[in-house]
Amino acid sequence: MRSSRVVPLVSVLLAACGGSPPPSSEPPPKAEPAPAPAAAAAKARLAYPPTAKKPETIEAGAISFEDDYAWLRDSADPAVTKWVDAQNDFTTANLRGYPHLDALRARFTSLTKRSKPTLTDIQGTTNGYYAMRRAPSAPQPAIVHVSSLEKPDAARVVIDPAVLDPSGQTSIDWFTVSRDGKRIALSLSKNGSEDGSLSIFETATGKLVDGPIPRVQYPTAGGSAAFSGDGKSIFHTRFPAPGERPPGEVHRYQQLYRHVLGTPIERDELVPLTGLTDIAELDLSRATETGTIVCRVAIGDGGDHRWFVGTPSAKGYTWSLLAEVGDGVTFVEASRDALFVVQQKNDSPGSVLRVPARTPKLAAGKLVVPAEERNISGISVSGDNLVVFDIIRANVRGRVFDLTGKLRGDAHFPARANVYPAAEANGSLYVNVISYSSPLSVQRLDAKSLELKKTPIFSESPVNFDDIEIIDEEARSRDGARIPVTILQVRGAKRSPETPVLLTGYGGYGISLTPKFDARNRVWFDQGGIVAIAHIRGGGDMGPAWHADGKLARKQNCFDDFIASADHLVSAGYTSRAKLAIIGRSNGGLLMGAVLAQRPDIARVAIVGVPILDMARYEAWPNGQFNVPEYGSMSDPAMAPKLLAYSPYQTVKPAAYPSVLVISGVTDGRVNPADARTFTAKLQAISTSDSPVLLRTWMDSGHGMGTNVFKRAEEDAQTYAFLFRELGVQYRAEK
Repeated sequence: MRSSRVVPLVSVLLAACGGSPPPSSEPPPKAEPAPAPAAAAAKARLAYPPTAKKPETIEAGAISFEDDYAWLRDSADPAVTKWVDAQNDFTTANLRGYPHLDALRARFTSLTKRSKPTLTDIQGTTNGYYAMRRAPSAPQPAIVHVSSLEKPDAARVVIDPAVLDPSGQTSIDWFTVSRDGKRIALSLSKNGSEDGSLSIFETATGKLVDGPIPRVQYPTAGGSAAFSGDGKSIFHTRFPAPGERPPGEVHRYQQLYRHVLGTPIERDELVPLTGLTDIAELDLSRATETGTIVCRVAIGDGGDHRWFVGTPSAKGYTWSLLAEVGDGVTFVEASRDALFVVQQKNDSPGSVLRVPARTPKLAAGKLVVPAEERNISGISVSGDNLVVFDIIRANVRGRVFDLTGKLRGDAHFPARANVYPAAEANGSLYVNVISYSSPLSVQRLDAKSLELKKTPIFSESPVNFDDIEIIDEEARSRDGARIPVTILQVRGAKRSPETPVLLTGYGGYGISLTPKFDARNRVWFDQGGIVAIAHIRGGGDMGPAWHADGKLARKQNCFDDFIASADHLVSAGYTSRAKLAIIGRSNGGLLMGAVLAQRPDIARVAIVGVPILDMARYEAWPNGQFNVPEYGSMSDPAMAPKLLAYSPYQTVKPAAYPSVLVISGVTDGRVNPADARTFTAKLQAISTSDSPVLLRTWMDSGHGMGTNVFKRAEEDAQTYAFLFRELGVQYRAEK
């Protein structure tokens, strides 16, 4: 479920700004007993569409269990299609009664259209810069060219997927540009499937000159490509062709190939990287000016990596192994004559080594930045500066060194922001800056003053967050761990049991819930609501050890941390059970399901987005094998009982569950949409409350990546309509 490409944050509902009181140090709150939830709009259980029970005995590893709804897992069965249609119709009818649904739809669509575009994924070449940009009314981002990052207004559209496909359902998964800027290669997929083929275009004309090369991209292993230093060939990932592997394995066994431009793809050469496993995930850096390319090989999604380095040679390229999994290398940045390597062995905060590019072996490295208490989240080399990005409590700080490791000082980054590299230009480093109150902007780090200088590349917010403040809270988990909780609220708001609170979390794959601007949160704040973010274990919010303490056999810590966060919000007086909603997507959807199963009284409403919910079966899904390093395997006698102990589908029992909206996408390649179906069916059957359990299945979208922005606005409108109705919030239009 983790993205195979580095992103600042998973898609969750967040936003805001303001001051930061010291964290709470009170003892763990005692869980408040909550009354059984009762739906505001109904006095009796809803008459759900009928769901047949067809008992089957399921074998999972050495364990077997009875399952009444296994038949719903067959997406090819017409009966399943009929059931999904009936559930969608039921959800539509149920939400149609909310009087403000049309107003919410107009509001979220307006927020989508009014956003001023900015540039993302900037890639520099000798003839300017290429980047992604979404026009205010466009369904998908396009690729544009600018000659200078200081003068972005003269942007020229190079490739627009809306021109390639007027339906707006084709998206760009990722792209890469040759160093001379003459060729651009991009992965294109449809309907949010992330099932991409590689096409190569001329940047001057937008003319297709090579490809498409099929099977370069699929979730979760993703895909990648990099032009050689001379631009005459391109290295690309490739999944097995039909017949090369059994049907259940064609989305694993990713390998690296070299394609010479202008030649038939049948002549592409396999690059013999040693030791690739079936869950290898390859990610290529762009070639340096000397042609060096770095290849990161993730071994599934648990955080283990191997690293290879390609250097130009008489035979084209020579590839060498730089680091093995046990070496603990997490980042590699290539410069003209050196590789800068972050080593976080045994979950240490991290040190930086300098390895000669001509001898790409870790043993040849020299320590330039020793390990300190700061947890390193990334590095960047620009000119004669090495910038080290550190993370603490999901906020990013920066240190600047020369290339020998001499400290020049701390970079002056905003106090409550996420800062990460954007591009390098003429020896200067440009960084992306985003906060709870300000949308994405590109700023230049001044090498002498270490100050950030604003550029004309920035988004304009369609809403104002000047009235929002940040409060740092701290919950105490079951084992005593202190869990940071970020509170976003209207400045000076009084704590009240009548305040609606939306609590989110993720807790997996080392992904950090760093500050993120989301204009949609204005709709929540305008109803007097609070947004809360639980920085639970399993994420990287507090460094590598924070991740390790919430994976595999320690996964229960994630659920304990989130439960403690919810309990703290109630005991600290921010809200009450009757006004608390919880929301999570993907691994965060697993979090929601597990928390519901363990504490049905946890909240009044739960939004369970594109979730994995059946840990007994998740490995059978093509994507599931990639998650084994994070979750563990049912075939492991030590892990199987632990997986089943928290698996939401197996552990939900008859109880008074809150109002639940489960969301899935038919083309989701990261989690099996069947989990959402079977979980919904079971919860509808066993919940003893009169609160609704609804399923919304989007028929032309997947996990969220590549989804048409206007379809996303419709999902937001329906989600908020459900939240407001079930929380008893009286909707007020924008201020």
